[in-house]
Amino acid sequence: MSDGTERNDCRSLLLLEAVKIKTKSKPLDAVLPGLEQLAARLEGSLIDLEMVREPHGRVLRITISREGGVTLDYCERFHRLALPLVDSIDYDYLEVSSPGADRPLKTEADWSNAIGSEIEFRFYKTIEHLGKRTVGRLVRVSQEAIEFEASQGLITLARRFIADARLAVRLDDDP
Repeated sequence: MSDGTERNDCRSLLLLEAVKIKTKSKPLDAVLPGLEQLAARLEGSLIDLEMVREPHGRVLRITISREGGVTLDYCERFHRLALPLVDSIDYDYLEVSSPGADRPLKTEADWSNAIGSEIEFRFYKTIEHLGKRTVGRLVRVSQEAIEFEASQGLITLARRFIADARLAVRLDDDP
């Protein structure tokens, strides 16, 4: 039977841990080079690093990719090796995952690699003849604009109007 001492010791330890975490935060940019090197060492690539506030706390989200896909074992290995690299960041949970089939286009390399692919676009505001969302095959990309084929024809659009762009996912029974 416990007299409550164990429980109090755990609370004290958790509070100490919380204080320790709060005093060591650095910007995410500070850990980017180390995470990129880790990904390269594991024959992959770092796709994204972001801090997201969710109801259960701050989530440090690392998105990785590699040729042939990302397995659960690969994510677990990356997670374990990344822990010391992100020790200086103030977060509650560390999440490592692949971008998935509907991966977002964030970097210039993402956009270039997606040429010829079907993309799902979401815009900041409704665009005449396109609406708030549309799907099209990416034809050309520049720093300022993209060109894509949609049901409305060939569209050239300034990138500043695009809120989100992702590889479109089609299921076998989709038209």
